[in-house]
Amino acid sequence: MISMISASTATPQNRISTTELVASMMHKLSPELINTICSLGVENRYSAMDNYADFLTGAPMNPTSSTTELGV
Repeated sequence: MISMISASTATPQNRISTTELVASMMHKLSPELINTICSLGVENRYSAMDNYADFLTGAPMNPTSSTTELGV
């Protein structure tokens, strides 16, 4: 028998709102994709890198935490 002793959550420190994300990538996204992203109902996204929007447009990743750190 398996017993769950505890449960926890962890969220990376870097938050980007949907509005900020779409604004930073507006020139690279179609109007249809922008509407789809905005209609998902997700207000904020959290990333283990501090340059999430820049990373999505081709910049190198700049991680600030790891999945191991979040898991611990």
